[in-house]
Formats: sequence, C-alpha cells, structure tokens
Amino acid sequence: LIIAMTIMMFLISIFMLFRLHVDKPTHSEEESTNSLLQEYLLGWKFLKDNMMIFIFGVISIIPMVFTMIFNISLPGYVYNVLKLSSVQFGFSDMLYGIGGLCAGLISAILSKKISTKVLIFLLYFILVINSALFIWINSAFYLFIGSFILGYSISSIRIYMNTAIMNTVSDKYVGRSFTIWTSISLLLQSLIAPFLGRWINEINDKFGFYIILILSLLIFVTLLLVNKTDKIKYAHKEE
Repeated sequence: LIIAMTIMMFLISIFMLFRLHVDKPTHSEEESTNSLLQEYLLGWKFLKDNMMIFIFGVISIIPMVFTMIFNISLPGYVYNVLKLSSVQFGFSDMLYGIGGLCAGLISAILSKKISTKVLIFLLYFILVINSALFIWINSAFYLFIGSFILGYSISSIRIYMNTAIMNTVSDKYVGRSFTIWTSISLLLQSLIAPFLGRWINEINDKFGFYIILILSLLIFVTLLLVNKTDKIKYAHKEE
C-alpha cells in the first residue's frame, strides 16, 4: 500500500508540475553531436559559470536526502523513544506518503494564489518547526501529524524549486543540470546512509531530526543570500 501510494504521489506530482506555467528562453541550434561525457562536462561548465543556479539546484535535492534521513531515523524514534509498535510505525510511514500525495494534488492550486518564492521559504520554515517538534514532543499523536507534514513539505519543496529551475535554466542546459544535481543527490545519500544508522545508535535516536533541523535553517539563510542576486526566476507572474 505504501509503495503504491508513493508511486501515485510521484506520478501526480509530475502531472501537476507539467501543468504549471513555465517561461523558458528558446534556442535555435543544430542538433548536438557531443558524447554523453561532453554533454555532462558542458553541464558542469554552465553551472560553474552560474554559481547561484548551481547552489539553488543543490538546495533543491537536499529534501531527497531528508527523506532518506527520515526513513533511517523513524524506526529507532518509534520503537526506542516513543515505545510504540510496528502498527504505529507503519501508520506514520503511510501518513508520510499521504502528505506527499497531497502536495502533488494542491501544489498547482497554491502556486496560483501565493508566489513560488514565498511558498519555498514558508515550507523550509515549516520543516524547521516540524523537526523541532519531533525533538521536543514525544507523542504518538505528533508522530502522525509530523510525518504527514514532513511528507507534504518535502514533496512541495521539490515541486516548487524544480519549477523555479525550469524557469531559470534554458532548454539547452536544463537536462544536463538536473543530471548533475541528481548525481550529487545519489552521492550524498550513498555517503550518508552507511553512517547515519550507526550515529543514531551511538548518539541519539532523534539525531536524524537534529540534522533536518540544522540543515533546514542553513538552507533558509542560504536562500536569502541567493535571492539577493536575482539570478533565480520563480513563477511567471513574478517576472
């Protein structure tokens, strides 16, 4: 059931993302004959020359790392901190997926009423508050609420930040850029995952939520600095 809901959430999010209006510059160029390696290196060159876009893209993939951290942290948090059973664990995991599903359903609606920039900042602020409440409130009730909020926030951030990237990066480089950011995300997850479980066991079962809290605060501040450069284009109505 959880896997099916996750797949459904992903498909609906993609559908909603394509429904959003995106203004991108057009290019008239001959068909590229570069090799895959050359294409990859051209992507790196573009991002190197546009460092604010690179930083924004790296920030956009951090929520994927948050998902991994939550999945690793949740069992110890449920069993050792809250002293609950596998039933509550499964239900909280399901609510995380439902939160992501709701994000896919209402993202396009919210983006028409509230600016994308405001939504991104608001969602990262919610991540900070939600992580703090996970740490301070040892309650099954908040486990369920917090799991839903976390799933909703992470999925929504991905949708809105990807929309901003598609508004900012030209067609020529958008595919290459996403390839690089996805590679970085997979690298981060592969490096963090083997150690996170051990750190949680040795330090604290809430350690994962501390990581999400601190990183969300750092990202919030970094986004403030990035936005001062005016290099990122958000929804078309802001241009």
